[in-house]
Amino acid sequence: MKNSRPAAPRNALLEHLNLFPIRAVAARYTRADAGADMKASVNVALLTFPMGMAFALMAGLPVQIGIIGCAVSAVVGPIFSGTRFLAFGPSNATAVMLLSALAAAGAETADARMALLPTIVFLVGVFMVLASVFRVANLVQYISRTVVTGYITAAAVLIMANQLPNLLGITLRGSEGTFSSVAMCTLRQWREAHPASLALAAGTLVVYLLVRRFLPKLPDMSIALVASCGLMFAVNWWNDYFHGGASQTVATLADFGLEEFRFAFPDMSLSALNSAFSAAMAIAILGMIEASSIGKSVAARAGERFDCNQELFGLGAANLACGLFGGMQASGSLTRSALTFASGARTAFSGIFSGVILFGALFGTGDLMHFIPKPALAALVMFAGTRLINLKAIRLVTSATLGDRAVFLLTLVCGLVAPLDVAIYFGVGLSIILFLRKTSTPEIVEYGYNDRGELAEKTRGDVSGTPEVSIVHIDGNLYFGSAEIFRDQLRRMLANPNLRVLILKFRNAHHLDATSAMLLEELVRSAHAAGRGIIICEVRAEVYRVFRAAKLVSVIGRENIFRDMPSNLTLSASRAIRHAYKLLGGKEARVSIYAKAKPEPAAE
Repeated sequence: MKNSRPAAPRNALLEHLNLFPIRAVAARYTRADAGADMKASVNVALLTFPMGMAFALMAGLPVQIGIIGCAVSAVVGPIFSGTRFLAFGPSNATAVMLLSALAAAGAETADARMALLPTIVFLVGVFMVLASVFRVANLVQYISRTVVTGYITAAAVLIMANQLPNLLGITLRGSEGTFSSVAMCTLRQWREAHPASLALAAGTLVVYLLVRRFLPKLPDMSIALVASCGLMFAVNWWNDYFHGGASQTVATLADFGLEEFRFAFPDMSLSALNSAFSAAMAIAILGMIEASSIGKSVAARAGERFDCNQELFGLGAANLACGLFGGMQASGSLTRSALTFASGARTAFSGIFSGVILFGALFGTGDLMHFIPKPALAALVMFAGTRLINLKAIRLVTSATLGDRAVFLLTLVCGLVAPLDVAIYFGVGLSIILFLRKTSTPEIVEYGYNDRGELAEKTRGDVSGTPEVSIVHIDGNLYFGSAEIFRDQLRRMLANPNLRVLILKFRNAHHLDATSAMLLEELVRSAHAAGRGIIICEVRAEVYRVFRAAKLVSVIGRENIFRDMPSNLTLSASRAIRHAYKLLGGKEARVSIYAKAKPEPAAE
């Protein structure tokens, strides 16, 4: 009999993650899967190649950086995510945030941007991997969609503003990268616009729209860029024939070679980390939001489960690789993810095949980039920017509530006048403030029986010398944000000279923390010193654990605490009321009930 060695225990932090899920996919891979995946990968690669160039142009980077980001993330991401639901690569939203971050860091030259880029992208990967390890991927659902709508709208406006100079054939002087700065510089220099560049951009956009309208199954961006090369040839012929080559030529993209793709560890100096940290955190948050929403949407269409933490682990690995090989940051793309699914991809290998095709196109077309006019690509990018503006979502968030309107406008305005990562933080901050304000202002109103025997809200004039037992329904959150208000309301009740016993019903009290426990202890001691009794009933197990850990049981008195009985919902309160009459020595008492205020009836 062979001796079997016990398997090494897995790290508890990593037990929910599969560190190399592509192995399981490869173990059951078939020739039919390979055929379907290859077909899908070709379709996705044809779309991704021009989009990679567009993303790089959005971020103010050489076009090959966008293609490298698409290729590297397409190969690495699926290896560590193991699913086909998310197409990895740059996105419009993260590309324009990268542009804003580079500008805010003072990276004005191409060399400065290229030096800081790997640090930002690598940090994005670190944040995402840590988020997947500590299972915080699902927490992004608590970031208000209103914030995302405001950010995306600001990003769309910034995309169009930044590409307008390229479309007009002018080079801005003194721009700081924000919308207000770009708009002012463009207005000052608009007279320098190059008519040929504008005409070429218009022609390219017409071709693109015609292909989208009449040939929707074909790669519209690729066809439009090829057509722009023909238009470029016509413009150059016109210039040579009628102007003898004397007029200004149209700007084109720069060629690149194999040396652009190389391994290099990012600059992790304190100065670089200081410049990159805030932007990397904001890009990581936005990337998590995009990946989660897109992946869940595509997985739902397939009727399969989507593991946010595993997918985020793959996305983090993709960003780490992009940081090491000089590519743009990776996120999730709705267009490419939907195309992958619609093209019949069966496994994660479809993304890997797409990345390999992109590498081939990258190395095979590098010396042909000078045929592509920059105004043509700028026109396509600007059109993509217009599609980011969701008027339906904007109408919804600006009309739903006053808080939503304030969050949207703050995020939008910050995005237009400040770096986009600042807009994310301001929007999220205001959302949290409004949420805390909403959940930390319980309104407790006193109810009692009127002369007709009906339970109704009592008025300030309902005061008599009869001893009183007040029953308070604690309904809501008792965390630090609401503790002070909770204490103040109970203090007002304890100020009633007729009050003898206060019964607190805790069944619907949630999230009791140390702050609430300390304030509750203060109230109990104050009530006992004034000769008032405090009884707490319907105490659930988790609340009792907090009481016991905070030593509140001895302060309140074990005989004054009545545990909740799920099998008999009225038993705990009945025992508390009987105990209250016992504390009164059997005297007659008036009973008042305090509960959340009834909402006003909706207007017809």
